[in-house]
Amino acid sequence: SGRLWVTGMAGLATFDGTSWRRFTKADGLLETHVEAIAVDKAGEAWVSYWNLHGISRFKFSDKGLGTVTHIDTPAALVSDNIYSLNFDAHGALWLGTAQGAKRWKDGRLDQFARGEGLPGDDSSANAFWADKNGDVWFGMSSGLAHFEAAAEPPPAAAPHARVLRV
Repeated sequence: SGRLWVTGMAGLATFDGTSWRRFTKADGLLETHVEAIAVDKAGEAWVSYWNLHGISRFKFSDKGLGTVTHIDTPAALVSDNIYSLNFDAHGALWLGTAQGAKRWKDGRLDQFARGEGLPGDDSSANAFWADKNGDVWFGMSSGLAHFEAAAEPPPAAAPHARVLRV
């Protein structure tokens, strides 16, 4: 939309090329200190907070944030500090957290940490990149994590059914 979004301790700010507007807990956010922001393909903004578990999303308009929806389920999605969030080319929401990287798509949550091959469990703040081919990159406290979309196994085929009797 041509807007610049900035997160920080004093809230969420946006610049439209002419003037700044700032939003805080008083505007419907869970907390004033906003850690990260990402915008999905539908134009909804998603934010995470500093030292507060949870995510919020909203559709911005000239009137403000509009209806702010707070997401706290599934619990494993927001059960730790979220340092970065963004979307990959396929629309999956990725979170860089204190417990590794998480991917949420179509109601399914996948979590990746040292045991799944990451260089560590602690993600660095706002250290995320999504390639156009679907790959994602995370800066971790002890290295760089690269998820290759082409290496993902295809979804399992639906089982074959046969009607034996009616």
